Amino acid sequence: MLENIKAKGQVYNDGVGRISKYSVAGMKFLPDLANQIKLVSACVETPPSNKDLQKPVGLYAVSDIFEIQDDIKRLFGEQGV
Repeated sequence: MLENIKAKGQVYNDGVGRISKYSVAGMKFLPDLANQIKLVSACVETPPSNKDLQKPVGLYAVSDIFEIQDDIKRLFGEQGV
């Protein structure tokens, strides 16, 4: 399903789209029995291609379960977040 799809990246202050990796902090139950978080690169045979994105700024960004929802909306272009 995700084959031949371009990966989304974060556009930073320099206007360049870069690879973004996220970590979710504050999860009460690990493993995530409620299935709140899906690891795309871990759960699909062929993850989206990130060849069009520049190298990341850092290792990863840490968000809580609520903030990651806004991060995802920003990645996929939802306005007003």
